[in-house]
Amino acid sequence: MKSSFAIAYANEDGRDFNGIPWILDDLENEKECISKALEMIVEGFQNVVPFQFEKRRKKDEEFDWKYVKEHRLVMK
Repeated sequence: MKSSFAIAYANEDGRDFNGIPWILDDLENEKECISKALEMIVEGFQNVVPFQFEKRRKKDEEFDWKYVKEHRLVMK
């Protein structure tokens, strides 16, 4: 099954969407995902967590912080 890559994050003030992280999910591979996550950290975003999930994200599908942390990618 194909994996997809995304980044969960909170805005620059540390705010998420009522306990649900904002998600950036148009990333092609693990390398691009980690690179973009590092860029977001430099830009001031908070709680930036790159992660992996199976298949494609369904419309309006949400990932909570627990899921994100369980599927996080290691930033090297």
